[in-house]
Amino acid sequence: MHPSPSSFQTNSLLKFLSLLVVAVFVSPLYAQDAEKRIDMVPMRDGVRLATNIYLPEGDGPWPTVLTRTPYNKNGADRSAARYNEHGYVLVSQDVRGRYESEGEDQPFEVDMPDGYDTVEWIAAQDFSNGKVGIFGTSAPGITSNLAAAYGSTSFNRRLCHRSPRQPVLPIALCRWCIQGKPFWGLAAGAGH
Repeated sequence: MHPSPSSFQTNSLLKFLSLLVVAVFVSPLYAQDAEKRIDMVPMRDGVRLATNIYLPEGDGPWPTVLTRTPYNKNGADRSAARYNEHGYVLVSQDVRGRYESEGEDQPFEVDMPDGYDTVEWIAAQDFSNGKVGIFGTSAPGITSNLAAAYGSTSFNRRLCHRSPRQPVLPIALCRWCIQGKPFWGLAAGAGH
């Protein structure tokens, strides 16, 4: 005996709503495990960019994963705990002129030097081991590519970047790039 279409649709709708409840109410609880500090990172022209820093538990220094976004740095709150659990600092930054960052909003015009300055700032911090990965999709992917193109060579670190809809997850890519170790099976949920 086959279920009627309306019964099937009702069951599908209930399953979908259950998943939605889990995503909306459980995910934020999971993300609250990551402690956040907010710094205003100075750029070469004196403009300061609002930056969230999510540190793993324990003693560093650690490798760092950076995302720079015009969409609000607080979006990383949802995924920070996942990065931290795998031994990464997650840094999320509002680009110039957006949300809590100072300066004039100039999409993609100053992202090369601002990205470079941010990577240099991260590498100089006590929490950083000098290895910095950068990722993003959509506009954050463009800011990642621009930062990588500026060519940071100090501190003997590598920049990796992920841009629009590559089939590699951000954590997997950064783990491979930063540590030379593959990491599979974790849906990162970052870089929207």
